[in-house]
Amino acid sequence: MLRSFSIKYPALITVIPLACGICISYFTGIRLFFLPEWFQYLILLLLTVFIIILYNKKTKGELFMFPYLMLLVFFGMFSLQLSHFKEGKDNISQNISSGPGNVIIKGIVIERPEITDERIRVLLEINGLNGSFKNGRVFASVYKNKFKEEFSRPIYYGDEIELKGRLEPLPFQRNPGEFNYGEYLKLQGIDAVFTAYGYENITVTAHKEQNFFMEHIIYPVKDYSVRVIDSLIGGSEGEYLKGLLLGERSNIPRQLKEDFINAGVAHIIAVSGLNVAYVAL
Repeated sequence: MLRSFSIKYPALITVIPLACGICISYFTGIRLFFLPEWFQYLILLLLTVFIIILYNKKTKGELFMFPYLMLLVFFGMFSLQLSHFKEGKDNISQNISSGPGNVIIKGIVIERPEITDERIRVLLEINGLNGSFKNGRVFASVYKNKFKEEFSRPIYYGDEIELKGRLEPLPFQRNPGEFNYGEYLKLQGIDAVFTAYGYENITVTAHKEQNFFMEHIIYPVKDYSVRVIDSLIGGSEGEYLKGLLLGERSNIPRQLKEDFINAGVAHIIAVSGLNVAYVAL
């Protein structure tokens, strides 16, 4: 029965046990962060090798099918643990103080910063907290101080920066059924959030080469496209077009966003191949 099902639906026979493993890992509360990270990667590698071997033999009979399915379940469990629950003693989420004082975090900008007239948002791969080695990812928001000068040095992808401010755990779901922003951030691999007021709390210490393709091709092309739209169109129409084509939604006027939300078409303000096709047509 399983053999005929795998022949008829080859994708489902792989996706279903993989999804079951992910669900088991997520909903049962199993945590494997006590295992060294290198050991978890080794387990994933071994599971991958055996899955490939059994994949080529599963059509020969159900004797190979059951081990293949079980390995997929374990792969789903370990992959989620490694990507979603990396909370060792050096993880930034385990070193958040409950006191009101500020901390200094140090990390590398791993995505293009989101810069508006009111704030700067960056995603950091952390390598230090108050001078001690820590790891993890932090989503940082630095708000402009209206009474002081603006930040003179732009922040780029790959910059190593120091931030002084308040480190906080991921927000929790306040009411049942509402959007769980903290869980959303966790699914993106983010371990904590950070808030600071005043650009004087940002210090760029170095620049480290990251993904060559992103740093020298994708982001320069995106920046050039933004400049062209600003120079040729500008205004709220230009901001809308940048959101439509490039995913740059940070400067779209609040009223325009609310109009799209009220009309039930907020999903339009998102980059997609269909949107690009609309503009091309």
